Amino acid sequence: MSLQNLPVELLYEIFMYGQSEHFPHVCHHFYAVFKSAPTSILSHYLISRHYGLNLIVKSLRYPFCNESIIEAILRDLPSSLNRGDVLWETELPRRIFRTLQPKSSSASTSLAGSKRRRGQTVSGWREDDEPLPFLRFLFNHERLRKPTVNHCQGYGLTKAVFAGHLPLIRFLLDHGADPGCKDGLAVMVAIKKRDLSLVKLLIEPDTTPVVDGEEGHDRKRQRTDREKDSKPNRAKRRKLEDRVRINSDMLKTAVRCDARDIVEYFMNEKGCVPDMQTLMMMSS
Repeated sequence: MSLQNLPVELLYEIFMYGQSEHFPHVCHHFYAVFKSAPTSILSHYLISRHYGLNLIVKSLRYPFCNESIIEAILRDLPSSLNRGDVLWETELPRRIFRTLQPKSSSASTSLAGSKRRRGQTVSGWREDDEPLPFLRFLFNHERLRKPTVNHCQGYGLTKAVFAGHLPLIRFLLDHGADPGCKDGLAVMVAIKKRDLSLVKLLIEPDTTPVVDGEEGHDRKRQRTDREKDSKPNRAKRRKLEDRVRINSDMLKTAVRCDARDIVEYFMNEKGCVPDMQTLMMMSS
């Protein structure tokens, strides 16, 4: 009798006691069995394998780890770790953003000429598109410490910019994402997309467009409250600094991409001075 003929309950027991991450990949049958494993099995496996204060951080790195798994882990914690006053450390692993890709140009074109659904942007992304629901869960859970959005040198923001996922970009910026990470890579990606509005969104805190959806209405309400509070002191209102400082490399990239509106924005509004090489490119 081979292992493949064993009942799934016994396979789960072997998996739990062996604690081998490679066991589900032995054959296609095992992979199918563990892919459809109950939440309780997967959560207990993670607890036993990564027992300790970094339990949630390490669990989030697994592709199958979702809201249900996290809730099950927090519910089934052993008494030695189950302290109600503890905020568990979290992080935003790369796997959450790795699969982000731009929407097809045909879909975006047809969307621009038709009536959009509530919460949907011109790029085709919606407020409830992944990974936003999972991120909101992590940021709002009362037992989890808020993740650092600049984990992995701002990888999440850069991938969101690459995919044109505007609701995700706004969410990350609202939670402190720094477009200046990795020498302003997110801004560079926006420049290469030749998208001036996206470049401004990354650079200027006050020019964030208001979108439909729960977060969009909250942002609009907050901005209206700030405007009301600032009316009596209009003369004293201080201009917020840009999120990232424009440099000559960004200007040079815009020139190379023939993004003329971005070039004018950098030079005329942001006062970026081109170097000699960029001047020669502009005059050629």
